[in-house]
Amino acid sequence: MSIRSSLFISLFPALVLGSACGKKTPPPEPVKADATEPAKADATEPAKADATEPAKADATEPAKADAAPAGDAAPAAGDAAPAAGDAAPAGDAAPAAGDAAPAGDVAAAGPTPVFDTEGFATPESVFVDGETYYVSNINGAPLDKDDNGFISKLGADGKIVELKWIDASKADVELNAPKGMGVLDGVLYVADIDVVRKFDVKTGAPLGAITVPNASFLNDIVVSAKSKTVYVSDSAIGADFKPKGTPAIYAIGADGTPKAIEATVTGGPNGLAVEAADGGDILYWVGFDDAAAIVSYDFGKKAAGANVTVPAGGLDGLAIVELDGAKSFVVSSWKAGSVFKIGADGKATVLASGFEGPADFGVDLAKKLVVVPHFMKNKVAAFSL
Repeated sequence: MSIRSSLFISLFPALVLGSACGKKTPPPEPVKADATEPAKADATEPAKADATEPAKADATEPAKADAAPAGDAAPAAGDAAPAAGDAAPAGDAAPAAGDAAPAGDVAAAGPTPVFDTEGFATPESVFVDGETYYVSNINGAPLDKDDNGFISKLGADGKIVELKWIDASKADVELNAPKGMGVLDGVLYVADIDVVRKFDVKTGAPLGAITVPNASFLNDIVVSAKSKTVYVSDSAIGADFKPKGTPAIYAIGADGTPKAIEATVTGGPNGLAVEAADGGDILYWVGFDDAAAIVSYDFGKKAAGANVTVPAGGLDGLAIVELDGAKSFVVSSWKAGSVFKIGADGKATVLASGFEGPADFGVDLAKKLVVVPHFMKNKVAAFSL
């Protein structure tokens, strides 16, 4: 929930499910979400019976930007999610920019976007690489091996450079439900259900895939340039949005072998972030559950850090940003329909709100922007940090 996501709380509501498409069959038109029938089914994004209900009641049971809300049965494939107009409870005011959204309420109108670009197909993750923003498009349900996913190139001005830069309709490309992304040593790594796919970041040419044994819902990816490690979260949910398998975070080192990290991982891990420290990486993650917290593990000290509280649960994207010498966390919440910035003092401010599914965003520090995929509306919007 690169996260990243990119999923998390990355993860998904029910989508319109289509049949798998072959290489010789043109891919379906991008799924268009409307106010009465959302187009999604992260992990790395959630199935919600009510946007005001928590995405998960038990932090030990993974629920991601695709998990079913606590107390409600998971929606059957093809069941429509609640209308967009039902997301926020009547009479609840949206928080003003700079104020934390009230827990349990989906925020309404918020800060004005720098740009707001339509035309995607279930966008789950944005990865910022200089002047280029990569957008992963599930184009269907997050667990369907339909081979119709694609990755778009977006310019820093918000204009689409190439909608299907990496396209599963091409004979040599396999891509089912792409979610979190990261780049290490010229390779673009993409989480895709139970494998991590590799592409040349300059040409988009496929470079193979890394199978993650026992994975059920690979979600976000973050890379550590210092340790040369690719981290990927497994939200561990099935097509019915119920827990399936064991929630985990895997580290992929130079030998290309995924290994579960030694830290205790619960709650449908989604978005990931990492920072280098003496002795090893410090890895941070959030879950698509009701824990509403940023969790961390210091590999050098072999110890968990103190949790950082987030105003609402159903967490998806996660990033660490440093602006003007101050470090903050940025995190997206499906439950609040918002993206928060949380400072060193623990105070949360709203960067963006009014979302039905703020998925695994990217951060452009040079332009001081957070670039957010609007999972349910097939849009990508940028907001000032």
